Amino acid sequence: MFIMSKANGSDWINAGLSALATGGIGALKAEPVARALGVSKGSFYWHFQDVNAYHSAVLESWEHAEAAAITLSAFMDGTAENGLRAIVARFVGSEMYDSVCIEVAIRHWARQSEAAKRSVRRVDHQRLRLLQDSLARMGLTNPNIAETLYSCIIGAQSLRVTDDVPRDHVLQTQIDMMIALAQSD
Repeated sequence: MFIMSKANGSDWINAGLSALATGGIGALKAEPVARALGVSKGSFYWHFQDVNAYHSAVLESWEHAEAAAITLSAFMDGTAENGLRAIVARFVGSEMYDSVCIEVAIRHWARQSEAAKRSVRRVDHQRLRLLQDSLARMGLTNPNIAETLYSCIIGAQSLRVTDDVPRDHVLQTQIDMMIALAQSD
């Protein structure tokens, strides 16, 4: 274990996201995260009023990171097709295992917490809007198409956590079908 002499708020949030990914919401408490950081529990209360404030900060951090990452992915390449592929890779790419674990844990947390549920809804809304915009650039304006793709993405994430097999190829096939559909019009 790496021992830190001090931990700042960002250290606590990052350690919390890691704890959440590996141990679920039960691991997102001051004492186990302090042990992981190699600091005292008092450090926690220096940065957060209580566990609820910590949970809020973790959710807020996740939301901001997801918003920035998905927006950046969508505009990395000028073509709608490549932008769509970049978005999907951001969700389930081979190098995204930790992010996928965090996402699945937060979705599970949302089943028990209204705050987590609201956070997931905001992220979902933003992602769906971005997928709809990307698909519309290809000529596919039916919002159900974006929701179908997003549902496949969320399912692929869940499968990835349980069997550790990336589903990039399945989602790329979905995109290929959407591209073909757009080109057939």
